[in-house]
Amino acid sequence: MGAGTAQPFGDRGRRAVIDLKHHAGIRACLHAALVGVSTQNQTLALPRSQLGRAILLDDLCLLFERCAARNVDDAALACAAAEAAPAWAMLAATLYAARSIARAAGMDERRAKSREQLAGSHAENTIVPTFAAGLEQAAHWGARVLAAPRSIVSARMHEGEDRLAPAVLRLLRAAFGDAAAVSAALAGFPYFVDPLELRQALVALAADARVSDVKSLATALKAGWGRDAALAAATAIESIRQLRQSKKFTLLAAVDRLAEAIATTLATRQPSEEQAHDLAQLRDAAREADAVWSRAKHPVPARTRMEVFSDGLLSAMVESGIVLVPPGCVAASQVDAVIACADVDAHPLPGDLFEHILDESSGSSGVAAENGRIAEPARIMVLQSVPEAIAAVALRSLPPARWTRPVPEVPSPVVASGMTFSASRLNAFVKCSRRWFYEYLCAAIEEPASMQAAYGRVLHAALEALHRDIRRPHEHSAGEMLQRLVRELDVAFGRSRGDFSSQLEYEVCRQRARRVAEQYVRWLEQESKRAPLEIVDVELSHRFSRGGHQFVGYIDRIDRPAQGGPITIFDYKTGRIDDDPHAYLEKVRRGDEAQLALYFAMRSGSGDDVARIALVSLRDPRDEVWILALDIVPEQEAALVVDPEVTSGVLRATCTKADLDASFDALLARCNLLTRTGIEHFAAGEDPPCGYCAYALACRERPLDGERIFAR
Repeated sequence: MGAGTAQPFGDRGRRAVIDLKHHAGIRACLHAALVGVSTQNQTLALPRSQLGRAILLDDLCLLFERCAARNVDDAALACAAAEAAPAWAMLAATLYAARSIARAAGMDERRAKSREQLAGSHAENTIVPTFAAGLEQAAHWGARVLAAPRSIVSARMHEGEDRLAPAVLRLLRAAFGDAAAVSAALAGFPYFVDPLELRQALVALAADARVSDVKSLATALKAGWGRDAALAAATAIESIRQLRQSKKFTLLAAVDRLAEAIATTLATRQPSEEQAHDLAQLRDAAREADAVWSRAKHPVPARTRMEVFSDGLLSAMVESGIVLVPPGCVAASQVDAVIACADVDAHPLPGDLFEHILDESSGSSGVAAENGRIAEPARIMVLQSVPEAIAAVALRSLPPARWTRPVPEVPSPVVASGMTFSASRLNAFVKCSRRWFYEYLCAAIEEPASMQAAYGRVLHAALEALHRDIRRPHEHSAGEMLQRLVRELDVAFGRSRGDFSSQLEYEVCRQRARRVAEQYVRWLEQESKRAPLEIVDVELSHRFSRGGHQFVGYIDRIDRPAQGGPITIFDYKTGRIDDDPHAYLEKVRRGDEAQLALYFAMRSGSGDDVARIALVSLRDPRDEVWILALDIVPEQEAALVVDPEVTSGVLRATCTKADLDASFDALLARCNLLTRTGIEHFAAGEDPPCGYCAYALACRERPLDGERIFAR
């Protein structure tokens, strides 16, 4: 068989207009008749799957149309039902019962005209290697309506973005269906939810078994168009579920509700002429099917009515404006060609099984026929199987993979949403603004806990526990305080054992903390002997507003002289502290070190008189400077005064209130930059610790030494 070259279908083929309501009522009649016959005859086993039942009804629709076209009368069907072989008898009984139901429902018997009368000559049959080649051949012939395997049509139903009828049917299935039906409804017209976001949301909800709950699915989507569209679809689907529960469910009412919901989603857009035509036909089809169900002897479940109705209107728009339909879903006179795969959906009824009844009853009816058979449409045989054809079409629709360097985005300011600023967050921006962008704006990954962070948490916890009980160090001996601190360290390390990646890390940090504890207690004893003090607060959190921004601070310790007076603020540091007070004070004035200005603003705003702010290093007792204390002096004593030597690891310097106010003004300017002005580019710091950064592989500003660009 060779490929045809003519285009025999003329203008009718190019318009690709199909009658959506064709056989909607007939299909309902056949289903009701089939149920009745199978109930009376227990030997008739109906397919269990929905696909099998749909294919069976497809074949029955074709036989029903053949009987009408060949003028098979009721008497011939009744004789066949009584006298023919069992298989033929059941078919004849089903067709006879369907005719009776159709007449009772007031339906006209639409006798299909032959293809010979409508189209003239038809194209030659042909064999092609792939389904795509079959579509190309059909387009070459001028065919626009193709009968294809139901599985392929169902797989491509989401295509045809602006078609109203498939959109209504998808929503109708979703109101009764599972995750697949809901996904198809949300991904298609008019909602177009991103398939990747939809898949992630479905996976997230799978454990909760709420996949069919579209509102829950919508909340699992990212905020934006996808979530808004899903909520709109959820409203439409919920209205159908309520209609179903009201026991007043009709297909016409469901179609009208869903069409109205789609129109609401389209907002200012008016339905096109084709969409209005689709809706009119859909309403007519629903009305005819409802007329059958309303006269059914036994109530038919709403789900069954929906399945029979939507299966009968299944169609898909593909390349070149071709419409695919399953066999039997439209009149044979409207089908330009049939495209069949090597393992086409198994039809329970062979096409020639009923031919002897047709031949005997048609007589000289005068309808066009060839060798006793109705003229068939052109056939395209595909050598692929149905699964291969579906996979090939899906792969063909994917964009070709191209490996190119990403195109840089157009620079535009990135403005951080409202956030609460802390000293550590502000210091992190100064150290490396790019890391700050990844960590606080992107929140791309959860940074794994480091040994240093775990070590700092343990020491903070132990010192907090120590000073909640020991408030006046001068009333306790050094031995007692050390014994208590070591005990608290052991408890804190025991609770945090899982935060260390190995036993070696755990033991090294524990021994280092004990050495720091000895040094800390010696210093505490010296301070309390020099001037008795009282620890008035530990691990104090404080929130306040200034300049339109929210700030939060966590002060490790606050001291006050035992006899009363101005307070001293202590901040514990697990890293090395500056040993040059000149350089450190300059960083404070620029706002590059936020702790002092922030903590001073917190406590002075609460009415405290702050005399000193000190940094206490818990890093290593061997460091030359492990405490840096800044005394806050009046303006007239603004000149920086530094002790000539470090005394027992303590370095003292002076600063003024004006220095701290200038520092806080710099912090406010930085907050305005981040949350109001915005930043076009977050650059890497001057010397960031890239080797310890969790975002190093994603950072193109400071690639690691020897890193190859395509590996990132």
